[in-house]
Amino acid sequence: MKRLLFLIIAVLAIVGLVTVFSTFKAGNLTGKIISETDSLKETLNNTIPVPSLPISNTQDVTADYKINIINFAFIPTNLEIKVGESILWENKDSSKHTVTSTIGNELDSSELLKGETYFHKFDKVGTYEYYCSIHPYMKGKITVTK
Repeated sequence: MKRLLFLIIAVLAIVGLVTVFSTFKAGNLTGKIISETDSLKETLNNTIPVPSLPISNTQDVTADYKINIINFAFIPTNLEIKVGESILWENKDSSKHTVTSTIGNELDSSELLKGETYFHKFDKVGTYEYYCSIHPYMKGKITVTK
């Protein structure tokens, strides 16, 4: 009897865990984590306003500009773009890096490993200064105009 009760409880626990983990979706207020880029364009069009996406594979990602993270620097350091344009940051260093707003939370990537990217579409005019939270001496600036 005790074995049967234990078996029933174990089965219910496993079913509960499978249900929870099969419906879990990672995300935060400023972006949505995408594990497959096949549906990236559809996700971008259907998820408003979620302009920032950490992405692990960039085959299908189309951005207006690209900033490389290489040799502990953002290249180019300063960039001027227009409202509605997007940027893809790619970490080419073996060290982890982030893209983090100096003021506010417009830019807020997770830690990017080598080969990982961060996508952001800029919808407002302004100057966006950012840095790497792991290496604070790494800085960049995006100027968005009409």
